[in-house]
Amino acid sequence: MDDAALRTFIRQQIATHSAASVPFAWQEGGLDFFRRIVALQKRYAKKRIENTFHTDGSSLDDELCRFFHEHGWRVSLSMNVPAVAQDIRHVNRSDQSSHQHALNAVQWLAKHSVAFSVNCVVNHRNSQQPLHLYLSLRALGTPFVHFVPLVEQDPQGHLTSESVSAAAWGHFLTTVFDYWVREDIGRVYIPLFDETLDVWSGYPLHLCSCSETRDRTFAPHANGDTASVYSDNHLGNPIITVNASDDAATGGPHQTSLLSEACRRCDMLPFCQGDCPKHRVVQGKSALCDGYYHFFSYSGPYMRVMRDLRKQRHSPMSLCAFLQHC
Repeated sequence: MDDAALRTFIRQQIATHSAASVPFAWQEGGLDFFRRIVALQKRYAKKRIENTFHTDGSSLDDELCRFFHEHGWRVSLSMNVPAVAQDIRHVNRSDQSSHQHALNAVQWLAKHSVAFSVNCVVNHRNSQQPLHLYLSLRALGTPFVHFVPLVEQDPQGHLTSESVSAAAWGHFLTTVFDYWVREDIGRVYIPLFDETLDVWSGYPLHLCSCSETRDRTFAPHANGDTASVYSDNHLGNPIITVNASDDAATGGPHQTSLLSEACRRCDMLPFCQGDCPKHRVVQGKSALCDGYYHFFSYSGPYMRVMRDLRKQRHSPMSLCAFLQHC
């Protein structure tokens, strides 16, 4: 990407954010590219800049992690984790390599004290061992863990065998939540759990897959193409056009505009907004609908308690201590 395009993108990104800080998300690119980014941001920004690099870990090394630490960048690390240790032999070589890249990246990040979060895809296989998966990620040393359900369709429109089912997704979420609510409130941050509590507390959703509008965060590649950060959509558009588009300015079209009538009448709609549009595989209904409904119903009583603790200016962590003595 030439300096003119990069300069225009950075100026537009700063101009479209009225808050005190401006988020930037990046994918791919080397040290020289990132140095150019920082230099331009310092030239044009009068606000605090928050840079996040999204990666599978394969591009991280000692020098790059040192740079991230020096300039306060965060790293969002994608991981494919086998269900149990023995399952590694059943995972294809590509996934084994990806998993090892991520583990190596964790070591580089820890060495240089770079703040990072983990994005873990939950599929048919690893969804069967939710607690093992959660504790494995928890042991990596980051308090930020994001679970992304795998929902893919074959050419006939059926879910693939690797996709997580609604029942498995619901079981996975409630099992992890059971542990989290007793041990990790305030220690480990899981976006779906935190956002659910925010809705109970009267705040709007911000999580991309469950918000009323699409996520508007675009991650530029060094070649000038862009991708949506929290989806698998490679937009392939010139970076300037994407950042100046209506979707970038408004957050995209309302996700609820294509909901089925059953979704509109559902009492759990405030918590999921119908889920991500690409998960709506049958008559506008999410393939994970029953799983989400099970989780929101199960977690409701705990969420109400944490909401009331907030109102009374007490930490929701108090619930951990109470449940541990029950």
